[in-house]
Amino acid sequence: RPSMQQYLSTREELNEAAKIMFEKIGSGKIKIKIFKKYKLKDVVQAHQDLEARKILGPAIIVPN
Repeated sequence: RPSMQQYLSTREELNEAAKIMFEKIGSGKIKIKIFKKYKLKDVVQAHQDLEARKILGPAIIVPN
C-alpha cells in the first residue's frame, strides 16, 4: 500500500503538503463528510463504537 512516506521524505515536504491540504479544505475545494460527532462527555461510547467497528467514516469529538 502506498503511504505518505513514499512521497514526502522530509519534514519540510510534509509541512508544505499539510498546509496545502488544509488550505483546500478551508476553501471548500475538498469536502470532508463527518460520519459521526460525539460530545466530549460521550468519549467512552466513541471508543466502544470504534472498537466494535460501528464507525464507518471520519468521527470527531466535540467539546460540547
